[in-house]
Amino acid sequence: TPLDTTLRVAAPMDFKPIDITLEEAMQAALQNRIELKQAADEIEEANRMSRVSENNLKPQLDLIASYRQSGIDEPFDDAFQLDEERWFVNLSSSTDWSRTAEKAAYQQSRLAIRMARLNHWAKIDSIKQEVRQNFDALQKTEERIHIRDTQIDQAAGKLALANVQFSH
Repeated sequence: TPLDTTLRVAAPMDFKPIDITLEEAMQAALQNRIELKQAADEIEEANRMSRVSENNLKPQLDLIASYRQSGIDEPFDDAFQLDEERWFVNLSSSTDWSRTAEKAAYQQSRLAIRMARLNHWAKIDSIKQEVRQNFDALQKTEERIHIRDTQIDQAAGKLALANVQFSH
């Protein structure tokens, strides 16, 4: 079609109010908002990091065990005798036994969990507030539409009366 073609759009003038309660609207919003899923993922990630930090509280210990068997070789003996056995067991570590940095990291991870939970609850409250505002706006819009419909009916009645009076 050419660009200079005139288009006429007609929209229906009937209005069907949305039949939903505030609680249903809030429930639907809380189930379908991606922000809440992201906040839940943040909580899970904070929990995971806290488990890692808690595991880092344990000192790193290395157990080293070795075994040797030795003997004395006599120059004129035909048999080589291994008559001496030695076992060595050592514990070694290269970590700080007080684990102050790891304890601080663990405490920070616990705080991160609390902050993630508070963030989650703040998002829930924000969504509830947004739903309430939109629900109130929707109700006010429905009231305005009802008032406009009443005004249209009254104007149509006045027009019909005016037409009757004009005819006589």
